[in-house]
Amino acid sequence: MFDKIKVGYKMSIQEANSNQKIQILKIKAEIGGLQTTPKKSCFIASISSIESMQAPSLEINYKQESKIICQRPISMKIVEGGNNLRELYWEIPIHQCLTLTNYKQYIEFSSLNKLTICYISDEERKQKDFIIQFNKFYDMHVDYFMYDNENESLQKAIQHELILQRSGQNRIPIILRLNSTVFYQFQNQKIEIKLQSRFLKHPLPQVEVVLYNRVIFDNMQQAYHQLTQRISKKLENVENNNHNSEVDFELDLGQLQNIAPLYLGQKIESHHILLIKVIFEKQNCCDWSQRKFDIFVPIEIITQNPEIDENINQNPDIIELDVWPHFCQLYQNYLKVKVLKEQNLKIL
Repeated sequence: MFDKIKVGYKMSIQEANSNQKIQILKIKAEIGGLQTTPKKSCFIASISSIESMQAPSLEINYKQESKIICQRPISMKIVEGGNNLRELYWEIPIHQCLTLTNYKQYIEFSSLNKLTICYISDEERKQKDFIIQFNKFYDMHVDYFMYDNENESLQKAIQHELILQRSGQNRIPIILRLNSTVFYQFQNQKIEIKLQSRFLKHPLPQVEVVLYNRVIFDNMQQAYHQLTQRISKKLENVENNNHNSEVDFELDLGQLQNIAPLYLGQKIESHHILLIKVIFEKQNCCDWSQRKFDIFVPIEIITQNPEIDENINQNPDIIELDVWPHFCQLYQNYLKVKVLKEQNLKIL
């Protein structure tokens, strides 16, 4: 433990390139009471994640700490006042949304994230740990947050332009619309889905929609936990519309239970997946074109009472940070929609 340490911190959003923004955790630490004259290279700040998972039916009992990022300070200066007092600065890019998680239902998993500031020399080693708690925001309308000409949000309608590849030359463009990417269950929000296309000579397909929760451990292909009943409808032709056919679905989140929170960790992940299945009828005995497609649409569902470890809130060494998930690379990758040939899913 340091004899004297004072830490300040804030989050900032910076341009990584013309098409990407990243979040930067800026840290200022005043450290004193060291026995030797410290060098900048002796200081390190690291962020790590402590994850655990218990699933007796899968013979999983796991707990491990993984370092996510480790950096030396970008600058150090002497502070007047004696006692080898130094002021150090770090700028650490945050590519992940490091949420605290403690879920105990059909499967149990939890996570804890910490910032460690460490001094290592030949004569001594000292460090200080802080728990990091991220508060997630989904739009930029925050009064104290200054961001020029920005109106980004995940709480808005979104459109995906996709292709169903039935055969080499038989490509069917479709448009998938959702009323949002983030849904608040405790506000009784509904997931609204619209599928549109010009099928022309193709017979109109059947479309099925179901919502799943899926927990993945160490890249193991775990089962899908079904949250809603499967809804099936057929696309219908629409007059006076640029699209020849369309179909609408609505999923009510209000009555759902035991939803594991969205979590994108080091060894453990929990996903919320809309599966939209498109099924074409076989036209004749010589029709060998692809008939069944699975469209995987990742979303996020926020439950009313996320279970957070009560001991965390009693710890005085907590760093609370505001984070925007859509600026985290891991979250951006998660939200990508996939169109695949029909998959053989293991369903709970």
